[in-house]
Amino acid sequence: MILLDFSKVFDKVCHGRLELKLQSIGLEEKILKWILDFLRNRVQHVRLFDEDGNPILSSSQNVISGVPQGSVLVHTMFNIFINDALLALKSRMTLYADDSKVIGPASTLEDTSQLQNDLDLLSVWAKSWLLTFNVSQCHVLHFGHRNINTTYSLYGQLLSPVLEERDLGSIVDNDLKFSSHAKKAAASANSSLGLKKRTISSRSPKILSLLYKGLVRPRLETGMVLASPFFKKDAKILEDVQKRATKMVSGLH
Repeated sequence: MILLDFSKVFDKVCHGRLELKLQSIGLEEKILKWILDFLRNRVQHVRLFDEDGNPILSSSQNVISGVPQGSVLVHTMFNIFINDALLALKSRMTLYADDSKVIGPASTLEDTSQLQNDLDLLSVWAKSWLLTFNVSQCHVLHFGHRNINTTYSLYGQLLSPVLEERDLGSIVDNDLKFSSHAKKAAASANSSLGLKKRTISSRSPKILSLLYKGLVRPRLETGMVLASPFFKKDAKILEDVQKRATKMVSGLH
């Protein structure tokens, strides 16, 4: 699995090229015009402050690329912009906003050659749409005993292999046992629980239950549907957080 990272991708979406892709999916002319009016005729400037705290503005420049982050259309427009990357590849590719992965078998030289060929095609595709990959943040996860652990490259630079990587909130390791995810989830939950213990003097079951369910338990549950602890020791790490929480409540020792 090759985890790819676009470089400043939301700022680099070219409006002219986005218009071509919006036309290609068959948007009605009025909707297309409305979206383009939303994107175009935007300006930007830099604001500094002098020694007296008075603002100083630079001259304005037109914004000719990028989608405004925070608007409800951002991810939809971005997904439309990058979705045709899938069509160029033979390997499986998954996209979630600016997080993308290329996945394929790697037990033979033919398999690894196909993966490398797909990476080369992706670099050509990205260049044609004025996008770039941040190679230093692109990593390779090798799975399975039959994997021949080949090195891969992008733009002529080798991609670094890793034993684990955070992917959409879950820490995926190369043996798919998710022990690291359980440990880091428990550490985060324990940190939140310790803060609550130091700052909240009340030991009321009602108050502590609300705080635990709102601030601590979500840290244990994030990504746990996928991670579902493989070892009993990993499940125990998570249970110990909850046992520590119950000891804070009067009468539950």
